[in-house]
Amino acid sequence: AEYMGYTNLMAANSLKYSHSVATLLQSDHPEEFRRLQNAISLQSSEIMEWLRAADSMFIPYDQRLGIYGQDDSFLDKEVWELSTIPKDKFPLLLHFHPMTIYRKQVCKQADLLLAEFLLGDQFSLDQKQRDFDYYDKITTHDSSLSACIFAILAAELGRRDKAYHHFAQTARMDLDNHHHNTQHGIHTACMAGTWLSLVSGFAGMRAYNGKLCFTPWVPSQWDGYSFNMVFKGASLAINVSKQNVTYKLRSGNNIHFMHCGNLVNLTSENPTVVRPLA
Repeated sequence: AEYMGYTNLMAANSLKYSHSVATLLQSDHPEEFRRLQNAISLQSSEIMEWLRAADSMFIPYDQRLGIYGQDDSFLDKEVWELSTIPKDKFPLLLHFHPMTIYRKQVCKQADLLLAEFLLGDQFSLDQKQRDFDYYDKITTHDSSLSACIFAILAAELGRRDKAYHHFAQTARMDLDNHHHNTQHGIHTACMAGTWLSLVSGFAGMRAYNGKLCFTPWVPSQWDGYSFNMVFKGASLAINVSKQNVTYKLRSGNNIHFMHCGNLVNLTSENPTVVRPLA
């Protein structure tokens, strides 16, 4: 396909970010900007072209269904009902010719949902809900990188059982040899997806425009969980139980962030704050 939803969304975002950085450098650090401009032969007119290209980027969208397309022709194809495919025929690429697969509405991973996670503040919750419901039915998760993104989006949308299912699929990818190829090597990126499923899924961590926020909850199968992270020079320890969340500044810079819509400040003088779950 000529126009890919995920690729174009991320390209537009990168161009807008580049424009904002260049504009900031021009106004706040003009000498450094001119030095950089000369070093890479950057014309001032190019900077506005980045913004024009981003604003003109085509993003496939179906008005009738109210969803974004994987690409500009994806939603015109015949839906491949996954329930009609024998279980021993997965992953599809090992049993069907690519020309058969690419003529159908079927995904090994829904790249569009990845964009809605990474650029989550650019999409409404209703939009994410419609896209999730549509792609959930036609995604095989033949890619080991798929389930973790579904876990994160399912958690955000309140589909907690589905979120935990996809988390477990991610965490046990090699332990249970879900893709029948662990003997060829472990799925290290999938292991990172396990951490993301917990932190961005269950703990609801997001960082938009340099602002950190959390909306944590605990799966019914667990008593709680904890993790560490570093954000803008602040090293944090976060412990989530059934009743509350403990945020602790372990070292580094003072930090403020949002917990379920409420401000939390951690400083060297007041390094620990406890908040109830929403």
